[in-house]
Amino acid sequence: MFDAWLAKEPADSKTWVKSSGFKATPGQISLVAGSDGALARVLLGVENHDGLWDYAVTERSADTPQKYAGRILVPYAMLAAFLVQVLQVLRDE
Repeated sequence: MFDAWLAKEPADSKTWVKSSGFKATPGQISLVAGSDGALARVLLGVENHDGLWDYAVTERSADTPQKYAGRILVPYAMLAAFLVQVLQVLRDE
């Protein structure tokens, strides 16, 4: 699936992905800059597209939680929408 996605990407994206060593292995993350140098994309390697995520409700400024409230099943479509929102927040900061 990753190789098929990468084959369709523009040349600059392919170059970045290959030079950064991103292989879409589970847990692997790659931050990708746009032509203006600002964060444009976040690539995330996952084991499967649906998954259980630990969650905690914290203040925005809080460090990584030491204790999580539980686990939720996040379907791929929701994960994709969530990542878009995270990317927009990161761009605005």
